[in-house]
Amino acid sequence: MGKSTRQVMPVNSKAKDTFFKKVYESEERQRELVSFLLGIEGRDISLVNVRPVLFGNKENDFSCVCDGVIYVLTEEQSSVSPNIAYCLLEYAVAGLRAMLDSEELLYSSTRVCFPVPKLYVLQVGLEKKPSQLPEGVQYDIHLSDSYLSVVEKYGVDAPSPDLEAIVHVYDFRMLLDEILAYIEDGVLPERFAAYDNSMRNYALVANGITYMQRTLRDTKCLKPKNVADVAEYLSLLLNRGVFVDLLSE
Repeated sequence: MGKSTRQVMPVNSKAKDTFFKKVYESEERQRELVSFLLGIEGRDISLVNVRPVLFGNKENDFSCVCDGVIYVLTEEQSSVSPNIAYCLLEYAVAGLRAMLDSEELLYSSTRVCFPVPKLYVLQVGLEKKPSQLPEGVQYDIHLSDSYLSVVEKYGVDAPSPDLEAIVHVYDFRMLLDEILAYIEDGVLPERFAAYDNSMRNYALVANGITYMQRTLRDTKCLKPKNVADVAEYLSLLLNRGVFVDLLSE
């Protein structure tokens, strides 16, 4: 018999989004995520994912109402977009609108009270230059950053915007040599040390899959000494205790 050839299948571009949803199907991880993001111990977590009209059939990655008073929306991003604040605003408005029993309530004499929206992005991906990474893992993006400038035209009399949205970003992008160091030796970037949670673990899954796929076509991505493909990388994560319940399946 001739020597067998291993066929490497391309990863579906939506597979990582699907895995993100799978990670947070667990009620335990939902509570852990909400606790980390909000800094409180939520007792009652209810999933409330939405599909805004603007985005067709695309459902947001993870959203929930915590204790009936806080509306948490979290999106996973594998590419950097300066427009993410507007995208999450669309999700938030659609979600809050879905909580109304009737449109007539908005025009009644009784105040309609909504849960407090909180917007988050989990940013993953690989970069080639340190200058492409942010200074820290956590930073904020404002919708107002995308407004047209009116100061030059109106000076001190320029009107201030009446609509704002703040997105809290947790950026787990890595350099090529950083993900290679993690694959081969289990070494994490120092800036990740304070984030021992499911978000960081998801980033390691997503970034590692991306890196292993790039080794097939990008000469700057050196092949790791200890794993040959995506399947072996996922087995490596399993051995390191990352998402044992999911990866063992």
